[in-house]
Amino acid sequence: MSRLKNKTWMSDLSFPLLILSIHAFISANHVVGNDEGVALYTGRVILEGGAPYSDSWDHKGPIIYFFNALGLWVSQGAIWGPGVLEGLLLALAFYVLVRHLRRFWSSFIVYLVSVLFLISYYFFMESLNLTESWNLGFQLIAYLLIFLESNRKEFSESGNTIRVGTLIILGLSFSFIFYTRPNNSMGVLLATLTLCILYNKDNIARGMLVFFLTFFFFSTLVLVYLHSKGSLIYFIEQYIVYNLDYSSVGSVALRLETASHSLFRLLQTPLTVCLIVTLIFVKLERRSWHLVFKNANINLPILMGLLGDSIFSFLSARGYLHYMIIILPSSIFIVGIFLTELRQMRLNSRHVMFLTLGVYISLVGTFVAGKMFDRFYSDPGNLKGVARFLDSKSQGIDTVQILGSETRVLVIADRKSSSSITYTHPATSLFYRNAKEAALKLEDDVKRQSPRFIIRNIKGTCELKSASCGIGKPDYSDENLISLYSWIISNYEITQEIGDYEIWESKRQ
Repeated sequence: MSRLKNKTWMSDLSFPLLILSIHAFISANHVVGNDEGVALYTGRVILEGGAPYSDSWDHKGPIIYFFNALGLWVSQGAIWGPGVLEGLLLALAFYVLVRHLRRFWSSFIVYLVSVLFLISYYFFMESLNLTESWNLGFQLIAYLLIFLESNRKEFSESGNTIRVGTLIILGLSFSFIFYTRPNNSMGVLLATLTLCILYNKDNIARGMLVFFLTFFFFSTLVLVYLHSKGSLIYFIEQYIVYNLDYSSVGSVALRLETASHSLFRLLQTPLTVCLIVTLIFVKLERRSWHLVFKNANINLPILMGLLGDSIFSFLSARGYLHYMIIILPSSIFIVGIFLTELRQMRLNSRHVMFLTLGVYISLVGTFVAGKMFDRFYSDPGNLKGVARFLDSKSQGIDTVQILGSETRVLVIADRKSSSSITYTHPATSLFYRNAKEAALKLEDDVKRQSPRFIIRNIKGTCELKSASCGIGKPDYSDENLISLYSWIISNYEITQEIGDYEIWESKRQ
C-alpha cells in the first residue's frame, strides 16, 4: 500500500514538475515579448521605489506588476525571475487540481485531461508574463472549488450552505484575476453566482455578500497602496479610461469575424478535439443526445463559467491567440465529465477512440513544440543586437527613449526610459480620448530629459519626416508626434541601424 501511495504521489507531481521545468527553461534564455517587456519594466520600477501608472505608463492591472516585482526580487533583477514565479504558481495550482480530481475520476482520465490541457495551453501561449498566464492558476483553483462544492455530499445534511472559507477563496481568486485583467474574471464570477443560486438556497444573499466583501477588502488594499504612491489618478486614467476606449474599437461585424476566427483555432486544440470525439462516440453508444447530457451530469456552474470565459475571449476585436488561454481551466472539467461516460462504452469503441486521440495528440504535440520554439527564440528584429549596442555605448544612468512598442529593449539592456510613457501607443492610439495629452507629456519628458539615445522601430512607427503617415491604420497614427519628431531631427542623428531599429544619438554627446 505504501509503495502504491508513493507511486501515485510521484505521478501527480510529474505534471507540476513538467510545467515548472518548461517555464524555467524558457525564462532562462527566451526573447522577451512586447507586453512582457512593459510588465518587467514596471516591476523593476516598483523595486526601485517607484509606482505603476505614474512612473511607468501601462493599462494592465496592478497585480501583474506586483508579481513581476516579486519575481525580479527573487532573481535579483534577472529577467528569468517572473517567468519562473509564473510557472511555480501554475505548477502548485495544477498539483492541487490533480490530487483532488482523482477522488472523482480515474487516474487515466485525470492524466489524459492534464496532457490535453498542457498541449492546448502551450499552443495558445505567445509569451511569458501575460495576464492570461498569470491568471491561469487562480482560475484552476476557483473552478476546482466550485466543482468540489457542487459535488459535496454534505449539502443534504448542512442545509444547502456553501462553506464560508470556499467563498472567501473564490472572492480572492476573482480579485487577483480582476486586477490583472477584468475580462478574464467574468467566467469565475458567473460560475460563483450560479453556484450560490443553486447550492446556497438557504441563504443566497449571505453567500454573495461574503464573496463581494472579499473583493471589496482586496480592492481597498490595492487602492490604498496606489493612493499612498500618488498613482491612483493615473490608475483610473490608464486602467479604466484607456481600457474602455480600447474595448470600444471594432464594429459588430469585426468582432464576429475575430470571434469566428478564434473559434476555428479553438477547435484545433486537443481539449476541444477530445470533447468532440468523446461526444461522437458516446452519442453512437447512447443513440440520443438527451441521454448523453442527462447521464453525464453536467456541472452547471462550471458550464456557465465556460460560457463567460468564451464570450469575453471571443468578443474582443483583436483575436490574439493568448486571449483563449482563459477558456482552458473550465474546459478541463467539462471534458473530464464527459470522459467518465466512457466507462459504459463497449471496449472496442474505447480502444478506437483512444487510438484516434493518441495519434492526434502525438501530431499536435510535435507541432506545438515547434511553434513554441519559433515564438520564444526567434529574434528577427535583432533585439539582442540593440541591447549589446546600448550596453557598450551607454551607462546605467543614461536614459533611452523608445519610439514604438519595444519597452523590452530597456529591460534587456537594463536602461531607463526618459519618460514614464515607455512606448508610444498612448500617444498614437486614435481611439484613446486623451492621446494628444499623452503626446504632449511624452514630448515634454523627452525634451526635458534629453535621452542619450532614441530608438525607433522602422516597422512599428512612421519615418520621422513623415509622421502623419498613419502607420497601424485604422487604430494608430503618429500624427500627434509631429512636433516631437521635428525636435528629434534637429537635435539627434542616426548613429546605427541594427535589424529593424534605427538608433538616434544626441548631437550634444
